[in-house]
Amino acid sequence: MDLKSFGYKLINAFKGGVDDSERSSFTDLAPSDKADKDGTYSKAITFALENSRVKNIALTGPYGSGKSSIIRTYEKNNKKYRFMNVSLASFKEDDNGNVDISLIERSILQQMLYGADANKLPYSRFKRITTPRHPIIKSLAFVFWIIVILYFYLHRNQLHEFEYNTLSWYVWCFAFAYTLSIPALIISDIYKATFGISIKKVSLKNAEFETAESSDNSILNRHVDEIIYFFEQTKYDVVVIEDLDRFGNPDIFVKLREINKLINDNQNAREIKFLYALKDDMFAHKNRAKFFDFIIPVVPIINSSNSLDKMQERLKKHDFAENIDTQFLREVSLYVDDLRLIHNIFNEFEIYYELLKSVNLDVKKLLAMMIYKNVYPNDFESLHHGKGVLFDVCNKRDEYLTNIKDKLKDKIANLESGLDKLNSEKLRSIRDLIASYVGYIVVHANQSVMGIVVNNQNIQFSQLTTFEQFKPLITEQNIQLWGQNNHIYNQGRFPTNKSFEQFEADINPGEKFLSRKENIENNLELKKIQIEQEIRSLEKEISDLSLTGC
Repeated sequence: MDLKSFGYKLINAFKGGVDDSERSSFTDLAPSDKADKDGTYSKAITFALENSRVKNIALTGPYGSGKSSIIRTYEKNNKKYRFMNVSLASFKEDDNGNVDISLIERSILQQMLYGADANKLPYSRFKRITTPRHPIIKSLAFVFWIIVILYFYLHRNQLHEFEYNTLSWYVWCFAFAYTLSIPALIISDIYKATFGISIKKVSLKNAEFETAESSDNSILNRHVDEIIYFFEQTKYDVVVIEDLDRFGNPDIFVKLREINKLINDNQNAREIKFLYALKDDMFAHKNRAKFFDFIIPVVPIINSSNSLDKMQERLKKHDFAENIDTQFLREVSLYVDDLRLIHNIFNEFEIYYELLKSVNLDVKKLLAMMIYKNVYPNDFESLHHGKGVLFDVCNKRDEYLTNIKDKLKDKIANLESGLDKLNSEKLRSIRDLIASYVGYIVVHANQSVMGIVVNNQNIQFSQLTTFEQFKPLITEQNIQLWGQNNHIYNQGRFPTNKSFEQFEADINPGEKFLSRKENIENNLELKKIQIEQEIRSLEKEISDLSLTGC
């Protein structure tokens, strides 16, 4: 940080202000160095680093759980350790979806060896382009050396004339030592530059000599001496290895464990710890407990259940937050369970909004498009070329909407048909209830009956089908039947000598006829209300579809 920036921050601190990063509504996607606020992970990592028996440490958790942020926070708060970070990129896969392990090993080796100052590794076989130090001074020294050599050559007959312990003698001794030192330095540089050069093949016309070294050996195993030499010359204490689990190959972990053992078994090297950040499912069953000396689980800071809260936190910074309803955020949050993805969605949303806000812009639709852009980036890119799933959906919008509306209308027609059936069911249920009571009364008659007396009128059983016809019987104190008299073969009326209430108690003790009728009507009415509500909901859905656009 330069003096001007420091002064600016100092003035803001006295004024109670904030720096630019805090004022900005953007959020970077880099791992945070402010994770692990309660220090739980820090205690676990410290235990592992201070335990001499622990050499290989695993920080395990799903993608986006905050493993890198925990490591960065620990590195920031623990300066006594020197950390070397190795992060693996993606590599080209073969037809079977596998990655050549030699490419992974080469990347690890390059990040180790090329991450250190070349001057600290003068005898490394891996040579790099380095900027010469003090080239002008070295050139002048070489020119001066040539002048001294020429002077000695031209005055070689006078060299014995210098008297001992005089100024001239000391000057001559210095010049003589100088002439010897320059060649020594040059030879030393040549030795360092050529150290480790090996001849693999010598061809003399038709004769060829080739070393027995196999080129298909593991790169890490082939250069173990380089790795050990690297840690001898550098001051790293912890090697942090990230993204190695994305390749799904546990063999590389076995080789790194072997490398770690060789480094720590070497007496000239310090104790070196390997800290791996990887997914929980990298090793099956009990293998990971056997491989790692200490495992630290990471609890995800975000998932689909709390991503809504994170999205609302980002929206609080904006005035248009009220234009985006919570229900919309709740629905889309189910598809976003990574904090970095949320930050990137709103970063891009910020830029699009600033560029398009002069237009009559639907903020909710813009946010939906940014979510789609980040969740399905390939399909979003295809939109620019008139391709992709979303393009096809929008292009065939009318056709899709017509089909959907037709299906919804069919559902409404089926529900309306159900209403008609419900009304018929109501009548049929009440008729069945009446028939059950009449049937019970008839069974207890001693004569051959044809009907029942209602309001002093003979009514045939087949005509007694409605509640209005049956209702007068409820208050009858002596139910009468009519039919053929078995003795005189004439029609007549036969009293049962029992009231309706008595029959009612015999048929269903504790429950009245009117109560049973009301239960039937209430149940059918409830079904009717539910069906009518569903019809209204479908009609509203059809109305909303008419307003839908891409």
